[in-house]
Amino acid sequence: MTPSEIHAVMTSGFSCIAGSLFVAYIGFGACAPYLLSATVMSAPGSLACSKLLFPETKKSKLAKMEELKLSKGNEKNALECLSNGAVAAVEIVMAIIANIIVTLAVIAFFNAVVGYLGSLIGYSNWTIENGVGYLFYPLAYLMGVTENSKEIMIVAKLMGIKTVTNEFVAYQKLGQYVSDHELSVS
Repeated sequence: MTPSEIHAVMTSGFSCIAGSLFVAYIGFGACAPYLLSATVMSAPGSLACSKLLFPETKKSKLAKMEELKLSKGNEKNALECLSNGAVAAVEIVMAIIANIIVTLAVIAFFNAVVGYLGSLIGYSNWTIENGVGYLFYPLAYLMGVTENSKEIMIVAKLMGIKTVTNEFVAYQKLGQYVSDHELSVS
């Protein structure tokens, strides 16, 4: 694949939502029609942006499907193939889980340092997410959250959590906020 093709596949893949995450976000209180609409709209949009940012300049090595040659596996039967695939998948999943744990631990460490330094100067409960939330305040306002400054700050903090940690934690916080305030996001 050319670099442009790889970029297009990666951006399109990362722009859509997985089915399991879709169900989890709905469980956290997110509005299903909004999530589905965002997923459907992001596929062509991400492909267009990818091609604008990284246009095709080289000739693809696989212009015809007949030119695709895949190597044969070493497996003798379907059971061995399934077993080898499962073992490979477990290794990949465990590596992903380990990376998430390490990332969250590093973020928790920096949050503790920022919180401690904030308490020394009289600002308790400071986190990196809150700091990034203040940076996102103007963006949240420009996105159309104009009910009041408290609502804008909540959205900005959720954007900060999504940026620093990940969107799964942000949707979980959104679900907590919705259930605490008995609001409807639909």
